[in-house]
Amino acid sequence: MKNQRMFITGVASPVGARLAARLLDEGHEVVGVDDLSSGSWATIRELERAPRFAFVEHDIARPFRVDADAMFHLAVPSSRRRCENAPLDAMLASVVGTGRVLELAGERAMRVVMATSVDRWGEGVRCAEALAVEHVRARRVDVRLVRTGRVFGENVPLDDGGVVTRLAIQAARGEHLDTGPWPMRSVRVSYVDDVVESLVRAMRHELRLPPFVTPLFDTTPHDVANAVASVLANAPTTERGIGGASSTGAAPGPTSMPVSGRPTMPETLPASLVLGLEHSVAFETAVARTVLAVRARLEGLAAVKPPAPGAEPRGLPPVAQRAS
Repeated sequence: MKNQRMFITGVASPVGARLAARLLDEGHEVVGVDDLSSGSWATIRELERAPRFAFVEHDIARPFRVDADAMFHLAVPSSRRRCENAPLDAMLASVVGTGRVLELAGERAMRVVMATSVDRWGEGVRCAEALAVEHVRARRVDVRLVRTGRVFGENVPLDDGGVVTRLAIQAARGEHLDTGPWPMRSVRVSYVDDVVESLVRAMRHELRLPPFVTPLFDTTPHDVANAVASVLANAPTTERGIGGASSTGAAPGPTSMPVSGRPTMPETLPASLVLGLEHSVAFETAVARTVLAVRARLEGLAAVKPPAPGAEPRGLPPVAQRAS
């Protein structure tokens, strides 16, 4: 891509922050928006120093305008956690927010890459994808749909709740690895770098529909625990420290199905077929990077001393100062 002004919704997410850094490295200008309801300012703290990066704290369900050449729409809540924690907000972001994004894209002739999850929890994400498809068909808006697995990687928040992050935290703390009640249940996860590469290639590709699916690791909590346990010397081994139901003869637990019960991945194309994209690293390597990053972050948190009673606060971060 030639140097352009790129607009990213959901920029404070792990994928949004990594994508913004990638685009900046390529010479683009990046304008990012996020309401920080699930994303974190800490994720984009380093980006704030870049002269070609601008951040706006804003809810895309409310009106907004931006002058850009292309857009990555990463603010569609489509995971079980986000849809169950705040179902109304998730619906508004999915439907109203996506509607505003597509209207703006049509007015300014911007190409849009929109990301959702392969599990697609909640009806909001279906409405968002349907809006995108109808805008492509009826209004000639240039949209590409990309579906991802549950994202994991070095910059995923510690409270993410995903199986890789959760087990990485347990291993870094030297705790018993708890795989949960269904250790052999199939889980589909995507390494953050593979997701970013999929988004960038989708922006360059000319095929609009059907949706692309990022490279997935189709694994189980038990296999994740084995990979995690092999990274740190103090992590319990499979034989003596991985808990949960027995992996021998145990019936698989329920899969993550969307609330409507419809198939999770109809009429999709793998990124390997359309974009020529394979996994950037092996699963064990991606897990190892995640575990080591989690350990370093936990050690960093432990090294931070709490403020003394009555101490003055150090001030708000730049984003909060601008928003006030």
